[in-house]
Amino acid sequence: YGYTSNRENKYYTYTKSANAPAVEVYKTTGRLNVRKGAGTKNARILTLPLGHKVNTAGKTEIVDGTKWFYISFTYNKKDYTGWVSSKYLKKV
Repeated sequence: YGYTSNRENKYYTYTKSANAPAVEVYKTTGRLNVRKGAGTKNARILTLPLGHKVNTAGKTEIVDGTKWFYISFTYNKKDYTGWVSSKYLKKV
Protein backbone atom coordinates (compact mmCIF):
# COMPACT_ATOMS: atom_id res chain seq x y z
CA TYR A 1 0.00 0.00 0.00
CA GLY A 2 1.14 3.53 -0.64
CA TYR A 3 0.37 6.00 2.14
CA THR A 4 -0.83 9.58 1.93
CA SER A 5 -1.89 11.70 4.84
CA ASN A 6 -3.50 15.03 5.54
CA ARG A 7 -3.02 15.59 9.27
CA GLU A 8 -4.98 18.86 9.31
CA ASN A 9 -8.13 17.17 8.02
CA LYS A 10 -7.37 13.85 9.77
CA TYR A 11 -7.67 11.52 6.80
CA TYR A 12 -5.43 8.72 5.66
CA THR A 13 -5.46 6.98 2.28
CA TYR A 14 -3.91 3.69 1.23
CA THR A 15 -3.48 2.53 -2.36
CA LYS A 16 -1.97 -0.75 -3.55
CA SER A 17 1.48 -0.58 -5.14
CA ALA A 18 4.18 -3.00 -6.29
CA ASN A 19 6.46 -1.92 -3.41
CA ALA A 20 3.79 -2.43 -0.76
CA PRO A 21 4.82 -4.15 2.48
CA ALA A 22 3.15 -7.47 3.20
CA VAL A 23 0.04 -7.43 5.33
CA GLU A 24 0.71 -8.99 8.75
CA VAL A 25 -1.83 -10.44 11.17
CA TYR A 26 -1.76 -9.59 14.88
CA LYS A 27 -3.97 -10.43 17.87
CA THR A 28 -4.87 -8.04 20.67
CA THR A 29 -3.29 -8.87 24.04
CA GLY A 30 -5.98 -7.02 26.00
CA ARG A 31 -8.87 -4.66 25.40
CA LEU A 32 -7.56 -2.25 22.78
CA ASN A 33 -8.76 1.23 21.81
CA VAL A 34 -8.75 1.85 18.06
CA ARG A 35 -8.20 5.53 17.29
CA LYS A 36 -8.69 7.91 14.36
CA GLY A 37 -4.99 8.83 14.42
CA ALA A 38 -1.76 7.65 16.03
CA GLY A 39 -1.55 8.63 19.70
CA THR A 40 -3.87 8.72 22.69
CA LYS A 41 -4.90 12.33 21.97
CA ASN A 42 -6.91 11.13 18.96
CA ALA A 43 -10.57 10.16 19.23
CA ARG A 44 -11.47 6.53 19.98
CA ILE A 45 -13.38 4.70 17.24
CA LEU A 46 -14.14 1.60 19.34
CA THR A 47 -12.54 -0.88 21.76
CA LEU A 48 -11.58 -4.35 20.56
CA PRO A 49 -11.71 -7.36 22.90
CA LEU A 50 -8.78 -9.56 23.92
CA GLY A 51 -7.68 -11.93 21.14
CA HIS A 52 -9.27 -10.06 18.23
CA LYS A 53 -7.31 -10.38 14.96
CA VAL A 54 -6.28 -7.30 12.98
CA ASN A 55 -4.27 -6.71 9.79
CA THR A 56 -1.44 -4.22 9.41
CA ALA A 57 -0.32 -2.72 6.10
CA GLY A 58 3.17 -1.72 7.19
CA LYS A 59 2.36 1.90 8.08
CA THR A 60 3.57 2.95 11.51
CA GLU A 61 4.13 6.16 13.43
CA ILE A 62 6.04 6.84 16.64
CA VAL A 63 4.15 9.05 19.11
CA ASP A 64 5.67 9.89 22.51
CA GLY A 65 8.06 6.95 22.15
CA THR A 66 5.33 4.40 21.33
CA LYS A 67 4.99 2.69 17.96
CA TRP A 68 1.48 2.85 16.46
CA PHE A 69 0.15 0.63 13.66
CA TYR A 70 -2.45 1.56 11.06
CA ILE A 71 -4.75 -1.47 10.96
CA SER A 72 -7.81 -2.87 9.23
CA PHE A 73 -10.25 -5.36 10.73
CA THR A 74 -13.82 -6.59 10.82
CA TYR A 75 -15.84 -6.27 14.01
CA ASN A 76 -19.52 -7.20 14.38
CA LYS A 77 -19.70 -7.76 10.59
CA LYS A 78 -18.48 -4.21 9.82
CA ASP A 79 -15.10 -3.26 8.30
CA TYR A 80 -12.94 -0.66 10.07
CA THR A 81 -9.53 1.01 9.83
CA GLY A 82 -7.71 2.92 12.54
CA TRP A 83 -4.60 3.25 14.68
CA VAL A 84 -3.55 1.12 17.66
CA SER A 85 -0.60 1.00 20.01
CA SER A 86 1.86 -1.78 19.24
CA LYS A 87 2.14 -2.42 22.99
CA TYR A 88 -1.13 -4.36 22.88
CA LEU A 89 -0.55 -6.51 19.79
CA LYS A 90 1.12 -9.90 19.33
CA LYS A 91 2.07 -11.23 15.90
CA VAL A 92 0.07 -14.34 14.90
